[in-house]
Amino acid sequence: ETDEFELHSPTLTSTKWWVGGLGKISTHTVVFAQLWLKNDKGELVNHGPHPFLVQVRSQSDYSSLPGITVGDIGPKFGYATVDNGFLRMDKVRIPRNAMLNRFFNVTREGRYVPPPHPRLIYAGMVGVRVYIVNDSFNAIARAVTIAARYSAVRRQFAPLGDKSGAPRELQVLDYGNQQARIVPGIAAAYSLVFVAQRLSEMFSNVMYA
Repeated sequence: ETDEFELHSPTLTSTKWWVGGLGKISTHTVVFAQLWLKNDKGELVNHGPHPFLVQVRSQSDYSSLPGITVGDIGPKFGYATVDNGFLRMDKVRIPRNAMLNRFFNVTREGRYVPPPHPRLIYAGMVGVRVYIVNDSFNAIARAVTIAARYSAVRRQFAPLGDKSGAPRELQVLDYGNQQARIVPGIAAAYSLVFVAQRLSEMFSNVMYA
């Protein structure tokens, strides 16, 4: 009737948790919410999770908007520098055009227009998983590059049985134990880069074909 959606998270389990960038600074966020619409008989039907663009804070003073409870989830083990937050909504109304509806839609009359394939609803979340694989490659590649280069220039201990007296220490990389630690990391980095490239191609083919 008002050409709006109402977002409501009445339970603890419906709270959005661990949302990146939401803890302190984000003014807007994309919320995946269950889409409930009335059918021709007036019965509520759940069409599954759909994405909506929602403003959660004022752009002038960053205070939370009416109906919005938002904040930081606190320290995380080994991840405390990332601004992860939580979000609860109390009957927050947003305009109908705030739905991210490239592949699906809800008409002005409240009729649901489904996507060509149901999996397209989850396309945004799938894309993030593809990026995670690519970021994992970058992280492990940097780590093993530093380790391999340092092991090649760092020398330590003379060979056993060497009685020449010459200050001839071995490269750390010559030790089998060191190779056993670094070589699998290098192999994993190469594997991840090929997997990331293939996943990106597959995702692009699905999204932009």
